[in-house]
Amino acid sequence: MLQPNVEKVTPSTRVGIIDLKDKVRAAKFSNFGHSVSHMLDHMNDTYLEITKSGGSYENFIMDLFNALLSSRNIIFNDCIQRTKDEWEVGKDFDADKIIATSIEMYNNMVRQKIWKTQDSSTSKIVVLTAQVKILEDKLKKGASSYNSNDNSTKPRQFLEVAKWRKTKSFGLSTNKDGRQCHWCSINHNKGNGMYVTHKEEDHGKFLIRKSSNSSSILDLYLLSFCVRYLIGLPFFCSTYFLL
Repeated sequence: MLQPNVEKVTPSTRVGIIDLKDKVRAAKFSNFGHSVSHMLDHMNDTYLEITKSGGSYENFIMDLFNALLSSRNIIFNDCIQRTKDEWEVGKDFDADKIIATSIEMYNNMVRQKIWKTQDSSTSKIVVLTAQVKILEDKLKKGASSYNSNDNSTKPRQFLEVAKWRKTKSFGLSTNKDGRQCHWCSINHNKGNGMYVTHKEEDHGKFLIRKSSNSSSILDLYLLSFCVRYLIGLPFFCSTYFLL
């Protein structure tokens, strides 16, 4: 029954039919705003145009499945894949039934607000990019607090130790430039002692605080670097990281 139709198709018409089939095969959700109904209407209209021109399209159902599986919605894709698997092992599905079922499923998912147009990898990148922003805000905040706290473990202006700090000339405590300093002889100035921001009896707490602050900031720094690396974001070693 197919042969007479083929013989009636002129060469120019045959070329037109090939072009129409290429249009169907090229159909992807991204070309139709991720709308199932718009894409399937386009594919069905093109199929009807092929048949009206005297052509046939034996692979139309396969191309329907391929187009439907270009969805970025995991739930929808799973349902389509199961239907395709049943069709491939011999269960009878016609194109009209596949189209109607797919549109109905799409409309239901839109109403339930579970129709997603981002694939899982894109969603992960969006989430991870937001996480990087949060981490780096924490780093900035931590560095600012670390530098401004009167009880900070970072020496700040003491990077070059002032001479007055190395000599116990002011007793156990003194106020210098609005900063309360205390004499501590434990592990400072090569064991000779110096004026610092903690009391000698609090030297143990100072070490714990120093270790905690340094490790937590370093952990955030390393995590931010790793996340940026994994999702391909540029990494800039800003000065606030260098504590």
